[in-house]
Amino acid sequence: MAALPIGLTYWDVGRLVTIVCLPLLLSCCYVTTFLVCLSVIYVAFYLYRKSTIKRIPVSGQGVLITGCDTGFGHEFAKRLDSLGFTVFAGCLSDQSDGAKNLKTSKTGRLHVLGLNITKDDEVLKAVTYVTKVHEKTGCGLWALVNNAGLNMLGDIELCTMEMFYKISEVNMYGMVRVTKAFLPLIRKSKGNTINQSFNSNSET
Repeated sequence: MAALPIGLTYWDVGRLVTIVCLPLLLSCCYVTTFLVCLSVIYVAFYLYRKSTIKRIPVSGQGVLITGCDTGFGHEFAKRLDSLGFTVFAGCLSDQSDGAKNLKTSKTGRLHVLGLNITKDDEVLKAVTYVTKVHEKTGCGLWALVNNAGLNMLGDIELCTMEMFYKISEVNMYGMVRVTKAFLPLIRKSKGNTINQSFNSNSET
């Protein structure tokens, strides 16, 4: 939709005019006066907020997402790539079907990494790769999305301790491992960390 020089669309202007003029058309009593004043305050606040919103340029912003083989991480990586972000898609295996699908991107902005978040060496390799891309292109790491996770269903009596250890190694220690490794790059670009949570769905 076309936008005016002040950053508002014609739809925004129409909505604001309606809010201001509608009370005047109802009656000329004190209630109308009150509504008009309230509408003016709302419009002024709306315009103030509209003018102070800081829009972040997409170009050059890097985002690392773990767990991109399937599901949310896979689709999120493709979505951010289509929006113009530089995406580092961490997959459990860079030879998985999901990883191969992501590699078909023709934008040149989508980087597929083999990233098992329970392995220190693979996390370190990912940090080295992202750092090299940053040095080469100037792309900072604007966000880290800890999406990789493991979920096991069942009554707690039927779940073994090994299952709980495995879940903790991925969902908790893996997330901490990746966050600690990439935190210097995140701080450098004043970025953000987003942690995806998982339900174990165990019954006590």
